[in-house]
Amino acid sequence: MLLSTIYKMLDYLEQWNRLERYYKKVLDLELNEQNLSSDECLEEMYLFFENCFKLRDWVRNSEYVGKKAKTEITELFENDKNLSVCAGLANRRKHLRIDSRKRYGDSSVVSHSVTVMVPVLRIGSSRPQTSSITKAKYNWGLKSGGEKFELIRLAKLCMEEIKTFMSDHNLLSQATK
Repeated sequence: MLLSTIYKMLDYLEQWNRLERYYKKVLDLELNEQNLSSDECLEEMYLFFENCFKLRDWVRNSEYVGKKAKTEITELFENDKNLSVCAGLANRRKHLRIDSRKRYGDSSVVSHSVTVMVPVLRIGSSRPQTSSITKAKYNWGLKSGGEKFELIRLAKLCMEEIKTFMSDHNLLSQATK
């Protein structure tokens, strides 16, 4: 009985923990230590935004979250510029066609830049040495409502906003690491 009660209390935290894991992946993408392709990196970014938006539904549908927090998380995604863009991006990924763009707008990636870091050959010793392997660092631009956003920065701002919301509503007190 106690175990089932604890599990039910943690229902929305399952999605919170998933969001945190994807956020860590976003932070890793900044350095691209795994040397992922542009498509792989962008897919990880999309998954972060989708999971961020899904958290709204998990909180709204949890029987362990108060009415005020349920209402306010909906308002947060509608009124906060960054979370609204997040919702628009998640919706765009979910639906082939979006009939109504009134609520969250139409967010789409419009630019992409790549910085390639190549090995440096050091000459002068008995054996030439290279400094490191070749890596690529990516950056994506997003356009929503006529405004431009940098994708990794947007993810950081969204996570900051949602974490503040969760803390302010005491929804992280049961979080597990």
